[in-house]
Amino acid sequence: MAQESVRTFTPRGSVGIAAGPVSDRVVLPGNGKDQHLRVCNSGNVAVWIEFGGESVAATMNSMPILPGTAEIFDIGDKGVTYVAAITDTENARIGFTSGEGT
Repeated sequence: MAQESVRTFTPRGSVGIAAGPVSDRVVLPGNGKDQHLRVCNSGNVAVWIEFGGESVAATMNSMPILPGTAEIFDIGDKGVTYVAAITDTENARIGFTSGEGT
């Protein structure tokens, strides 16, 4: 049986949002140069996120991040410089860490 290789995530910088019922956005560390983004929802409610440029806004149709979970996204060379977040009720702290790896 072949042994799987283990890749690690190398962080380069982090930012966060206290997401609430109005979409808010933050510029990502690395300014679009990193290939991966780790998203961590440390709140008690789901947070919906949207990647894009300086006018990006999140809606309830954006990508959901469940409470207490973390996901790593491949944002590649898509020019993603901002991320927006929104909740449907109470506030939730969500963190974004740019870097390489999975």
